[in-house]
Amino acid sequence: MTLKRYIILLLGSGLLLLVAIQWWLTYQAAEAMSLRLQTRLAEEVSSQVNDKVRQFFDVPRQVVSLNVAQVRQGVIDPRDPEALVRNFLLQLEQQPLLTFLSTGTPEGEYFAASRPPLGEDRSLRILQASIANHRVMSLYRVDERNRPGQLIDAGNDNYDARLRPWFVTAQMMGRMSWYPVYRYAINDPADDYSAMGLGMSAPLYGADDQFVGVITADVSIVQLSRWLAEVMERSGGVAFITEPDGKLLANSTPDPVYFLSRDETRRISLWESDSPLLRELGELLERQADPEQGRILHQIGNERYLVDWVSYSLRDGPTLRIVQAIPQSQFMAPMLDLLRQLLLVAAGILLLGMILITLISIWVTRPLVALSRWASRLGRGDWTYRPDIRTPVKEVSQLSQALGQMAHRMERQTQDLEQQVATRTAELEQANQELSRLSRTDALTGLANRRCLDEVLAREWARTRRFAQPLSLLMLDIDWFKAYNDQHGHPAGDHCMQVLADVLRQHTQRATDLAARYGGEEFAVVCSGLDHARALGLAEEIRGMLEQRALPHESSPLGVITVSIGVATLNMGDTRSPGQLIEAADLALYRAKAAGRNRVVSVENKHVAH
Repeated sequence: MTLKRYIILLLGSGLLLLVAIQWWLTYQAAEAMSLRLQTRLAEEVSSQVNDKVRQFFDVPRQVVSLNVAQVRQGVIDPRDPEALVRNFLLQLEQQPLLTFLSTGTPEGEYFAASRPPLGEDRSLRILQASIANHRVMSLYRVDERNRPGQLIDAGNDNYDARLRPWFVTAQMMGRMSWYPVYRYAINDPADDYSAMGLGMSAPLYGADDQFVGVITADVSIVQLSRWLAEVMERSGGVAFITEPDGKLLANSTPDPVYFLSRDETRRISLWESDSPLLRELGELLERQADPEQGRILHQIGNERYLVDWVSYSLRDGPTLRIVQAIPQSQFMAPMLDLLRQLLLVAAGILLLGMILITLISIWVTRPLVALSRWASRLGRGDWTYRPDIRTPVKEVSQLSQALGQMAHRMERQTQDLEQQVATRTAELEQANQELSRLSRTDALTGLANRRCLDEVLAREWARTRRFAQPLSLLMLDIDWFKAYNDQHGHPAGDHCMQVLADVLRQHTQRATDLAARYGGEEFAVVCSGLDHARALGLAEEIRGMLEQRALPHESSPLGVITVSIGVATLNMGDTRSPGQLIEAADLALYRAKAAGRNRVVSVENKHVAH
């Protein structure tokens, strides 16, 4: 029997036993636990989402009811806007889900406390649009006494509360009612209110039954989506709310539920969503016999989802459909207990297998040890040693014969190997030379890098002092490069620097010239033996050629990519060091930037060319 058959028979038996046990345990535990957990987790998430949604929509009703009662009882007076807004702010602090708590007067004036739905600053604001202020929407920060503080900005310049959907709905219905989703008309420059919302509004009547305005409590659907995402984060699923016509009211994914522009306001339906998952769920719900309530397992892509939906009718408002979809992979978390059991079983099997393998290896490897010793002596050049190896394993016996046949060829092969080593050594030296070249080259532009620049500048500085020759240095910086990079992206920025590098290569053809990337968008040119006037001329040629390339740059006053250049020259008798020469050229570059960019400036004589 061959060695291969020995190993396959022994190790295969152990592996088969291990796989069979693992499969049996996994199947039994997965079948029982998955069936229990699928329904339990779905019910928990569904109950949590439905309860939270009901609580969410109860907030506007509670707040509007409270304020209607307070106005009716004379506790608050809509004709005292300052006291009214302070009361609103206190309520808004206690209700973090609310976006607006506001009132409109019979004359169309508007007074509100608000929490911006967008932007980084979510602190409370006071909004007013009064006749005295020509109906201009004014946004204020809230001071320590809950009064208008700093004026943040002005929004809509002709705001009339009577034209807003919440005011119209309250007057039309004559009682507390939900009004449809609408776009906020604040029109603030920061776009912190560029969103849509819905809520409840009600007409206000004083103690004398006189109509004194309309009260509204509003929630941004951005806030509702944000809140849904927080609720669904732990489950790893998605949730969304739709109106009867299929328009999305909120969802837990980053996909938008509406589109806003200066001239267009458009709600997005479930079937128009950017999310393939939401579109697939919409089609699934369309096919259900009971669209009001249900639960189903459905395959979407490579994942199975447990989909749960229920209809919820807002009191005095529309009927909403709340949908959750949880991936089946979320049900497998309790399988960790099963994995621990499998790990213990596998450890026991592996321990038994290792004992068997060790015993077998001792028996199998005895002749292999002898072969190893023989091979070691052959490696030391001892071709005369030949042990007597007896083994029933066919492959080991063949190996022994092969080693004997190989022994007489070892010396010749060793010589060949030495020749190959010599060849590879030469190749390695060549590769090291290439690595040295690459270490001195900028990968993006192909020009010399900062390290190479410093070495060449130091060498040319020493040559200048020894042979009394001039040494000029040009420092270049691409104008408005950050704005260009931010607008067009890094690939375009890289291309811009490569274009400048190509221009520099065309103007540094002398053996003593060196063009290098100094760092970022800064470049440098070392011109040994070039006096100051010629250096200025070279700089102007570089500047002009880059400008002629006409790379578009919308953020530049010139409309194209340009470069500013500072020139410094070390003449005979000049004692400045290489570092001081760089500082002089850099100072000239700074002055070129300060003077308006796209020019050549020299510190020595304040020369400016553009």
